Amino acid sequence: MSRLPATVLLLVTLAVAALAVSNMDSPARIVLTVGFFLLVPGLAAVALARPAWTSVTWALAIGVSVAVDVLVAQAMLLLGWHPMWAFGALLAVSAGLLAVQVVRPA
Repeated sequence: MSRLPATVLLLVTLAVAALAVSNMDSPARIVLTVGFFLLVPGLAAVALARPAWTSVTWALAIGVSVAVDVLVAQAMLLLGWHPMWAFGALLAVSAGLLAVQVVRPA
């Protein structure tokens, strides 16, 4: 992944975090949050492997994102976490992986 998509995804991650902290109810929050959960964790992780084909990148990103979301949900149930703490942890890990993509040389 080049720096531009990683930067855009990092900005989406920060926007989702800002909307979650502000507790603002709007359709934009729903769209950004669902988009975040479907794409960002997987793209942040899959981009480190640098798949050769774009279609493989997108397919893996969606699959990894859904798998990570399910694992976080199961951990929340098992450990009694609050959803905002789990969401914050997922945001922080995704932002960290995207920051690596932004500063890493191509």
